[in-house]
Amino acid sequence: MLSKRVKEQILYCNRPQYTLSVLQSDLTRRSFDNAGEQILGRKAFIHTDETGLVWLPKDLLAPQLVDFFIKNPSKFYSAVESRMIEYCRTSELVRAAEISRNTSVTAQMKALRGLAYAYIGLLKYVIIGNLLIEEVIGRFQQLLAEFVPNELAVQHLDSLLRCDAVARAIDLQFFEDIRGTKRIEDVTSAPVHIFGDTRIVHSVPTDDNVNSFLLQAKGCISRYAPLRFIVPVVYQMAEEWRYADYSLRTHLRYYLDSLQAQLGIQKNLYAMTFSELEAEFITYECRAN
Repeated sequence: MLSKRVKEQILYCNRPQYTLSVLQSDLTRRSFDNAGEQILGRKAFIHTDETGLVWLPKDLLAPQLVDFFIKNPSKFYSAVESRMIEYCRTSELVRAAEISRNTSVTAQMKALRGLAYAYIGLLKYVIIGNLLIEEVIGRFQQLLAEFVPNELAVQHLDSLLRCDAVARAIDLQFFEDIRGTKRIEDVTSAPVHIFGDTRIVHSVPTDDNVNSFLLQAKGCISRYAPLRFIVPVVYQMAEEWRYADYSLRTHLRYYLDSLQAQLGIQKNLYAMTFSELEAEFITYECRAN
C-alpha cells in the first residue's frame, strides 16, 4: 500500500498496480468526487491522480470501513440499495447503447455519453464491494476458525459465497478473462452482463450447525452476526462489478473506436479527458449543422 500527503491529508492507495489512460482516469475522478457523501452519508476527501490511481483517507480503507459497517449496518444496506438503483439505471443505458450500434454518428455520440455517465455512476460502489472483499472474508474465516471445526467452516463459507451473476455469466458464455485488465483500450468484445440483483442471504443449510458451536462461546454471536450478513452481500457485489465493469468498458471502446474512425479524428481519444472528448463531438455537431 502506498501513502502520500495531499492537501494536508495523508491518503492511501491499495491498488498501485493499476494505471489508467487519461480518459479513464477522468471518469474515475468524476465517480469518486462525491463517493463518500453519496455512499456513506458523510463527506470524504478522495483523490484521483493523473495516472488514475485512487487515494483514500484512512477511514475509507477496508479495515476501518468494515468496522464502520459492523457498528452501523443501516449505512451498509442503504449504500447497497442505492447501488441497486444505479444498476437498474445503467442496464437501461446499456440496452439503449446496444440499439445505437451501427447507427448515425449523432446517435452513437449520445450512446457514448450515456455509457460514460453509467460508468461514473457505478464505479464508486467498489468502495463497498471489491475494496472490502479480502478484509471481510478474512475476518469471517478467522472468526470461524476460532470456534467452528474446519470442515464445517469451509462448507459454511462455500454456501454463503454464491452469486447469481456468475451463473448468469455462464449462461451468456461470458468466458473473457475479466480479471486481467482494467483499461478501456485493452478489452475485447464480450456479452453485456449488467446484473445488480444483490440479495441478502437469510439462511443456508449450515447455519444451525455453525450457530450451535458459536453459542457455546460468550459474546461470539455478537461478533459473528454482522459479518454473517455482510460477507455474502459484499461477495455478490464484487462479482457483479467484475462483469458490469468489463461490459461497460467493452461498449465504451466500441464507440470510441467507431466514432474516431467515422469522424476522422487523428488525436488519441484515450489521452483526452471526458470534457475534451465532448468538445471534439460538439465541434463535429456544429460542422454537421
